[in-house]
Amino acid sequence: CVLCVVFCMFVSSLNHIILLFWYRHAKVVMHGLGAAINRCINIALQVASCPEYGVDVRVETDTVPLLDDLQSSDPEAMPTTSRRNNSAVHIYLTKQ
Repeated sequence: CVLCVVFCMFVSSLNHIILLFWYRHAKVVMHGLGAAINRCINIALQVASCPEYGVDVRVETDTVPLLDDLQSSDPEAMPTTSRRNNSAVHIYLTKQ
């Protein structure tokens, strides 16, 4: 099961992961992008700190290319695009 953590609430994300393990999912993959990286790491650490869940944690970092569409305030101007990179984290929680 894959859980994308963007800007959802910390407690609901934590409860969602706990329910996935409760319903016998052996592996949960969390993806955090940009500002959600810290929240994703904190949720994974909270799950890993509970001995009754017994999970292994594996973390991978990544750089993701993004493409932004920019609209000009001038209605005659053509829209432009901007390319940038953003950091991402992939956290694999596996039940022992």
